[in-house]
Amino acid sequence: MKKIYLALLWAVSMVFASGADQPLIKMYSRSNSDANYERFFVYAKNEGNVSVSGFSFDMELTTENGQTPIVDVWYKPNATYTLEQKSSNKWILHFNVSGINFAPNTSFPNTSGFSFGIHYGNWSNVDASNDYAFADVGSNYGVNKKIPVYVNGEIVFGYPNDPSVWPKRIGVLKKHWDYACDEEIIIRLDAQDVPNYSGFDEGETVNVPSVYVGRGIVEFMYCVLEYDGTTNPLPRVPFDYAVLRLDDACPAGAQRFRRVHDTENSTTYNYSSGNIWPNVVNDNYGDVRKEFCFVPADNNSNLPYPVGSEYAVFANVSNANIVYSRLRVDDENTYNHNSWYWYGAPSNIKSRIMTNIMFEEDNEDTYYHIVQWFEPNILPKRTELANSEELISVDAPLSPVVRGIDHSAVDVEIKTAGTAKVSIVNANGAVVAKIVKENLQPGFHRVEWHSGIVPNGRYIVTVEQNGKTNAKNVILK
Repeated sequence: MKKIYLALLWAVSMVFASGADQPLIKMYSRSNSDANYERFFVYAKNEGNVSVSGFSFDMELTTENGQTPIVDVWYKPNATYTLEQKSSNKWILHFNVSGINFAPNTSFPNTSGFSFGIHYGNWSNVDASNDYAFADVGSNYGVNKKIPVYVNGEIVFGYPNDPSVWPKRIGVLKKHWDYACDEEIIIRLDAQDVPNYSGFDEGETVNVPSVYVGRGIVEFMYCVLEYDGTTNPLPRVPFDYAVLRLDDACPAGAQRFRRVHDTENSTTYNYSSGNIWPNVVNDNYGDVRKEFCFVPADNNSNLPYPVGSEYAVFANVSNANIVYSRLRVDDENTYNHNSWYWYGAPSNIKSRIMTNIMFEEDNEDTYYHIVQWFEPNILPKRTELANSEELISVDAPLSPVVRGIDHSAVDVEIKTAGTAKVSIVNANGAVVAKIVKENLQPGFHRVEWHSGIVPNGRYIVTVEQNGKTNAKNVILK
């Protein structure tokens, strides 16, 4: 489809209360559209500490089939506007506002906003999903960083109408459920129903709290961040990592790729919330398409971790600060449509993705490598012990330690290298599982056991290694 950009430029001057202060004017927007008529509402909020007498901002929209837009402006206090044709496929709507006293902590014109509509002369459909400024906007007001604000020609908020510097949205996993993102999205996969082996396995004791696994469901909760290729590029670190792609392309320096999950064939509970595009939940096959950005390692980088410690990313690395987990998604087995799309990635990048980011097994399951950052000697607990008084054996300095249990695995800490033997005994004294793991290295491990029909309740879990034993009374939930 041809793209026509309609830029709405509010041009004004600005008065500073103090020459040393800098303005901060944020734009808020919402939309309410019919098939052949787009309605937009925008207002500015002065979140700085100086009063202003004016400001400017741009809005770009994409129209269909090279048509000339007709703009209806309903509410524009202290403003005049003109429509300028920049090229056959680009329009700019200039607004000039003056004579206002825009004080800090106030909104202009008010929280109902300036209002205008766009339609075509033949009243054909208008596709708001193509609009740069409004594609991500819903029916409720929200901050819109794609409406750049200018003062005396200098940008003070948002991003200019220049595709070469537009930011790219990406998603990183939240490390804590209660962390408040500026923007949050959810993608839920209804994996294979019966049997289902989805869960965290073969990794550290901790899972990722923003990845829920249960009853055949695997749900990812992401925070949305923005990066560009100039002032704020995606950081490079000494290891490969990946993030969720949430824009038409990855930030500069990253390689995009796609993983298609074949989800449950019968009644499916796939779900999403927020603006997940270009990811797709329930495609033509009822499956889930997830898009990613792969960021190659930079061995010369001094950065230890690519994003803030409140986030988790897809990577295969562990050290004193980085805790590794491996997530298994048990995709649908019957008529499986799992697939990859590489967007022209060279073979060496494909290999690194399959080694360091995620891989498939028997074309039916998908395994994700996930890492989180923690301060030294601080490891979050994943599973719950019955209580501290119910220790059955005291932890000697070099003895293995039982850390917890769930229906997929037993969490253990190994102090020395060697073979570990894990046994699980129910309240009646019956042994319900025995597992042997060879060649374990010191660290935290998840020993897979697949509980099957074993009910919830209290159990005694024992781990034995190199002649030392540790046992704890735990609660299986």
